[in-house]
Amino acid sequence: MGIQDNINHLDQQIDDLKQLLVENHYMNPEQEVELESLIAKAIKFGELCAKRDAEKQWTSISDQKPEQGQKVLLFRPHANKKPHGDPIVKIAKYIGDGLFIGSHFEHLITHWMPIPEYPLQEKK
Repeated sequence: MGIQDNINHLDQQIDDLKQLLVENHYMNPEQEVELESLIAKAIKFGELCAKRDAEKQWTSISDQKPEQGQKVLLFRPHANKKPHGDPIVKIAKYIGDGLFIGSHFEHLITHWMPIPEYPLQEKK
């Protein structure tokens, strides 16, 4: 189950409990336990998403290198200067020893990050 599916599932469960509360004007003990469980799951899920997002931040190349064979986004602050005029952000594969396939050797690489997931598609 993907992230959006998890969010939709938790939202639906919470909405179902809210509807019961509106209809009955109270919650029975089992529903209260279920709601507490859903809240705990939502908090845990939020923590996991925050951890995932924190891992997708720019990392200084001097602090840490990507894993060998990993495709990453590179930040090359001077790549757009002459003579190359290249983009300052580039996808490349780390092959070890500070070398990347897909980036000119003369470009200074200061940061990298894992390639983010594709945007979620909106349902129509």
